[in-house]
Amino acid sequence: MGGDTGAAFQLLACDPSAVRPDRYLLEGDRCVIGRHESCAVVIAERPGVSRQHAVVERERPGSLYYLLTDNGSSYGTYVNGRRLEPGGRHRLCHDDAIGLGAEEPLLRVVDLDVTGRPAAAAPPPRQLYLDEQHLTFYLRGAPLRLTRSEERLLAHLYRHRGHVCRIESCVEAIWYDEATHDDSRRKGLHTLVSGLRKTLQGEGWTAPILNYREIGYELNLPDR
Repeated sequence: MGGDTGAAFQLLACDPSAVRPDRYLLEGDRCVIGRHESCAVVIAERPGVSRQHAVVERERPGSLYYLLTDNGSSYGTYVNGRRLEPGGRHRLCHDDAIGLGAEEPLLRVVDLDVTGRPAAAAPPPRQLYLDEQHLTFYLRGAPLRLTRSEERLLAHLYRHRGHVCRIESCVEAIWYDEATHDDSRRKGLHTLVSGLRKTLQGEGWTAPILNYREIGYELNLPDR
């Protein structure tokens, strides 16, 4: 599966003895996690886990992405050590750690589109690096100052480096939490790519984003 077709997510148990099943492929629209036997993912013998603790739902009909929501549990739902706010939602990303009732992770999110292809070697400090926890980019060891939309776009291209990301997937990665007309989104994407190119070129990065007309964009990683 190429990076331009979107992600296939799997929930992987950190402790297989406490989670059934120990691997769960997200392919439907809704998945309930909790200690009740009716849940799609059952957590056994863990204090603080509610009967129906959390819900994973497709972002919207036909979307490639999923959102995690706490289902009114008593002790909360955690992502990467941070508790979700009441009513808050988190868009699942590769390697997210999910804790139920405590910070200790019980589940880890696996993006099969990432793990299904050979892993790229970690870039040396002089190249581009993404701190996933804080969504901060570093180029040659120095942090890049980007807008929120630029961060989302660059993160999408970076996570799917080596592949052409289709226009639709770029638009969804940037404006997944906003209702915007498709034509406006495409125009906004073009403007955003132009601005991001200028920012990266100002850092001495030649041809940072390749444009495949009417198809999509590809991140062209610097080699020095």
